[in-house]
Amino acid sequence: VLIHPLSLTTNWLESLEQQLNALALQQDNHTGCRQDLINRRIQERFGSAFIKPIEQWATIHQDIHWANLTLTLPYILDWEGWGLGPRILDRCFLY
Repeated sequence: VLIHPLSLTTNWLESLEQQLNALALQQDNHTGCRQDLINRRIQERFGSAFIKPIEQWATIHQDIHWANLTLTLPYILDWEGWGLGPRILDRCFLY
């Protein structure tokens, strides 16, 4: 839980973006997040009108949050849930 505002440098943000882009390029068959599970979550929260097929799949961390990132340099921690998932999911979770 963030209890203080963060002051992240441009270098920190660019480094995290580079890491997430490099991760997305890794080819793997390990499924981290399936379309049917995404559909179920969307259905539960917003209704079926918002269910759309994911068009861009990539290797992602799947558990990005502030407790899984270091502050001085962005090191990504806690890798047990990684695998194929929606390309922008990590960024959305962090946001």
